[in-house]
Amino acid sequence: MTKGLITIKFNEDLAEACNVLLENNVSGLVVLDGHHRYKICKELGIKPKTAIRKFATKTDEIICVGESNLQGRQLSPIQQIEIAQKLEPHYKKQAEIRMKTGKKADPVEIFPQGKTRDGLGKMANVSGRTYEKGVEILKKAPKKEIEKVKNGDKSISKLHREIVKKEKKTKLQRVIKKQQVILPKTVQLYNKKFQDVKIALGSVSLIFTDPLYHDEFLSLYKDLAKQAFKVLRDNGSLLCYIGQKNIVKIIAMMGIRKNPNIINLVD
Repeated sequence: MTKGLITIKFNEDLAEACNVLLENNVSGLVVLDGHHRYKICKELGIKPKTAIRKFATKTDEIICVGESNLQGRQLSPIQQIEIAQKLEPHYKKQAEIRMKTGKKADPVEIFPQGKTRDGLGKMANVSGRTYEKGVEILKKAPKKEIEKVKNGDKSISKLHREIVKKEKKTKLQRVIKKQQVILPKTVQLYNKKFQDVKIALGSVSLIFTDPLYHDEFLSLYKDLAKQAFKVLRDNGSLLCYIGQKNIVKIIAMMGIRKNPNIINLVD
């Protein structure tokens, strides 16, 4: 509701809104739409001016209300996306009706799929990509997480990344499960960092490994040598591939020259 420079926002408290109006001696207001503004008029004893608008179809009515909500309310981006998403099937239906009657379809419906996404995103005041992420969040994320986005405690992009990461992990677990081989009881697999694996001292005969060669992972070779020194038997061996670029550094880090049981395989 607006009168001069006085604006009452949708998310303000009803009593507070009434006080703002009274303190500014605002009168002769017109209620544009919305239950909250109608309640304010009743609270202040103002008789609202009303108008009846007729629609050709129920679909047109739903679209009108939805677009009004998008334009006139203080909504978070995910709430705007939610409204735009709900309007999408009604736009399609409206386009079908118009085409049957010989009228031009709404531009948002005659665009290719990507453009439709961009058009709906524009309606929700976000990019097409953000709209797509928001739709996926509304479809897949737990209600508690969606509320965090609505309240501004978490961004759309961050929650979407979490969903994608979780889906990748679930997909990988399914692939692993399908390809799973029944191993002998004497064989154990650990899905963790080798530094965190609890292995009895002097219990291993052979460590065969091919670590990452990139500079940022060089420290792993030193940790590997320390672990090997602890868990290898007296006659045990560590066979380790090493990239040629950092071979001198790695030999020094691992103490290969000092430990005869460590065998260096140069790649």
